[in-house]
Amino acid sequence: MIRVSLVQHTRLVRGACAALLSREDDIEVVAETDGDVVARALACRPDVAVIDVDSATGSGWV
Repeated sequence: MIRVSLVQHTRLVRGACAALLSREDDIEVVAETDGDVVARALACRPDVAVIDVDSATGSGWV
C-alpha cells in the first residue's frame, strides 16, 4: 500500500485528487492539508507527498 499526503491550498482540487487516488487499490490517502506540511507528515508518515508548488504564499511551502 502506498500512503499519500496531499498538500494543496484549493479544497476543490485537493478533494478531486484524493477522490481519484482513492479509486486505486494500492493507494491510501492518509492526509489532506493546506497548512502545516511538516506536522502532518510527522503525524501520518506518508510514503509520498504530492505538494502544490504554487501555494497561496507563492513560495511552494504553505
